[in-house]
Amino acid sequence: MLPLGCFLKFRSCLRPRLLAILPPEAPLHVKTPISVLLASKSSLSVQTLPPSATVAEAVKLMNQHKLGCVLVTYVERLVGIFTERDVLTRVLGRDREPATTPLNEVMTVHPLSVLPSDTVEQVMTVITGHLVRRLPVIDRDGTIVGLISIGDLARWSVQTLPPSATVAEAVKLMNQHKLGCVLVTYVERLVGIFTERD
Repeated sequence: MLPLGCFLKFRSCLRPRLLAILPPEAPLHVKTPISVLLASKSSLSVQTLPPSATVAEAVKLMNQHKLGCVLVTYVERLVGIFTERDVLTRVLGRDREPATTPLNEVMTVHPLSVLPSDTVEQVMTVITGHLVRRLPVIDRDGTIVGLISIGDLARWSVQTLPPSATVAEAVKLMNQHKLGCVLVTYVERLVGIFTERD
């Protein structure tokens, strides 16, 4: 198979070309259930703490697992979410002591959540409409299934491959995500684009 590097389109101005990633009509990939996106994540790391846990415990857990939030649960049910922003605005910004402040005093109570059957488009609407960065995914029984972030949605909407990838790999990725193109990157730099017309 030929590598993608043989098919790349190099442009002096990539910005207009990048707009072709999402066509004007609603792309099919936004109709994908969020459960598919969760299944494709490399890590489903969702950390939980009880409402009585301290901010210091939450921050330690978030740092240990490189997470932007912890879910707060009581009897295995979601009762709140505690985020990096909460540390800055509700704890440090109000001169509260992290070692003695319980999460139930500074968390967002009863946060918005989505169902695994909700589509990427529906989740994008919730995130942008409510200006949140993360949403717990809860099934109809109230069980926590995962956590979806604005970054997860961005990665789902724009897929990349290295120049050494084959055309077959690009086509498979484009079909899987129902995209019209794949960005080709090398050492985290955009080097080209492979489209369905190639």
